[in-house]
Amino acid sequence: MGLDGGVPTVLRHDASPDEPPEQRAERLLVQSLAGTTPGERRQQERLAKVVQDRALRELTFALTDEVLRFQGDRRAARRFRAIVRDVGVPRSLGVVDRVSMRAGAVLATALPQVVMPLVRRRVLRETHGVVLPADDPAFADHMAQRRRDGFAMNVNVLGEAILSDAEADRRLQMIRERIARPDVDYVSLKISAVCANLDVLAFDHSVERICERLRVLYRDAARSTPPTFVNLDMEEYRDLALTIAAVTRVLDEPEFEGIDAGIVLQAYLPDSHDACTHLCEWALTRHARAGGRLKIRAVKGANLAMEQVEAELHGWPQAPYATKALVDASFKRLIEAALHDRFAAAVRVGVASHNLFDLAWAMGLPIGLLTLFAFISLVDLIRLMPISVGGLGVREWAVIVLFGTLGITREQALTFSILAFAPIYLNAIVGGLLYISQARFRRAGVTH
Repeated sequence: MGLDGGVPTVLRHDASPDEPPEQRAERLLVQSLAGTTPGERRQQERLAKVVQDRALRELTFALTDEVLRFQGDRRAARRFRAIVRDVGVPRSLGVVDRVSMRAGAVLATALPQVVMPLVRRRVLRETHGVVLPADDPAFADHMAQRRRDGFAMNVNVLGEAILSDAEADRRLQMIRERIARPDVDYVSLKISAVCANLDVLAFDHSVERICERLRVLYRDAARSTPPTFVNLDMEEYRDLALTIAAVTRVLDEPEFEGIDAGIVLQAYLPDSHDACTHLCEWALTRHARAGGRLKIRAVKGANLAMEQVEAELHGWPQAPYATKALVDASFKRLIEAALHDRFAAAVRVGVASHNLFDLAWAMGLPIGLLTLFAFISLVDLIRLMPISVGGLGVREWAVIVLFGTLGITREQALTFSILAFAPIYLNAIVGGLLYISQARFRRAGVTH
């Protein structure tokens, strides 16, 4: 069970559009590190070693991909011993882990029922807080604690590699069980997790199979308490067109055209830009017709290595961009396109990245001029309501509410209101003083 935590309140509500992205990234990093426990810091240091040390990466992959897959202790013990012999024990491991690995490799085949449970427990311990059991009370306790900490949670049932319809049915049922929970209001899934053996060459048939599953999930989500937001993730490049075709078809149906739903676009795919334009235009039409909104969650993409290998094996150009610089530029372009003023009412934008600078940059994107003019016009109309003197209070309330829909804080909205309407007050004061002065001169002239 994967948990994708949203940005906590302390990080989300104090961003200023005028703050440079570098300073915002530094501030977010300082705030994040301030809340890190000693245990989390030690875990981060160990994970950093896995990334930096090639030998440790190979050992980690071998243990997770091979040893943990065996159900029987004896077969797992033989494979564990062979991995330690062939890959070795990297010095980047801690002293205790190095000694345990060598001792375990010696004793594994003789005492598999003793050694292998310890090996599994040690490997799985590194996923603590990232991959959780789907069963209660561990799941419920974690959800409750994260909400108390100010996080919004995105629940993703892991293990998308399915080969049969029976496994797809089991995965679908697991997702439906998450949706039905009162402590879950946001789930993510890939179409490949609920439909086995999708084939782009049988495009229409595959889309119809996906639509059948989505109808079940959207219906469950709408009936749950609270209503659950369903987000469609992306995996392989070949899933892009299938996912978009299925989600737009289902969400255009009368039963679902009024609900909010989400989809992920991967910035490392050049095709995502045309897809973004298509989705935004479609969402605009759908919102005008029935009120439902679409959330586009921009990510950079996590399947680059797989796409490169597949392209090399088949002898065709890889689908993603070739360099990280192109992906980073594409990511920013994708976000700016989705945030266009025309789509403000129909499209919400989510930003997901491990790059703190990109998150800080996205948080500081300014409001478009068209949106600004539209909001100011609405504020002027609202302040004419005869419920206050000169619109005082009503105007500020309207600004806070309207700009709040764009994620702008109350403090920022109130500051904008004061600065935006200060010239009106200044003109009124100057005009009043001039009127009083002229009135005094007129009275003096009449007396004379």
